[in-house]
Amino acid sequence: MLQELVCEDIVFGVFPKIAVSMDRSICSWPKNSVDDVVDMIKQALEGIAFIHERRIAHRDLFLDNFLLDWHPQSLLLQSATRPRVYIIDFETAVEFDINTKLEDCLISGMPFPDDVYERERAPECNGSGPHCPFQSDIWQFGSGFSCFRTTIPEIDEVLQSLTDIEPTSRPTAKEAFEKLRQILRTLPPSALELSPAHLTCRN
Repeated sequence: MLQELVCEDIVFGVFPKIAVSMDRSICSWPKNSVDDVVDMIKQALEGIAFIHERRIAHRDLFLDNFLLDWHPQSLLLQSATRPRVYIIDFETAVEFDINTKLEDCLISGMPFPDDVYERERAPECNGSGPHCPFQSDIWQFGSGFSCFRTTIPEIDEVLQSLTDIEPTSRPTAKEAFEKLRQILRTLPPSALELSPAHLTCRN
């Protein structure tokens, strides 16, 4: 929220105008380059790291809960600037005391009852035992890239690691961000000015 406007007993919230969700930005129809998408991913990971460091787990961190100002569509040479990425919908989030050790930040169950919850589930969420919501956040985010490839193997490897079946093998958001930053340092900008690949995934 950018600002509150108070008129007697009415409070208006002023929010940025948001046009599209991140899941649409990695679809085949927007002419977003690998450079465009990787920038979105970095911003998203930075946001995830920010809330996780404050012991807030989103619990519904799929790509449709990341919104953008616009599609940059660099492949059409339409934009010279970057859209900002926003995380939304915190109604299922859980917050732990900031001093709680990560290994003690455990929850059980899904955000909604089993007969209501229709999202994909991280492997550790299929049982009745406790699990780390930060690790399942990472899985939820990474699951959005199952049919998407940047065509740069090093970057695709980082994205695929987000959905490792073993929760403790997944990088944290901060670790994934740092890995991407290190990879990008070794690549010339022109290496990212290409079309990503969109795979046909089977359910």
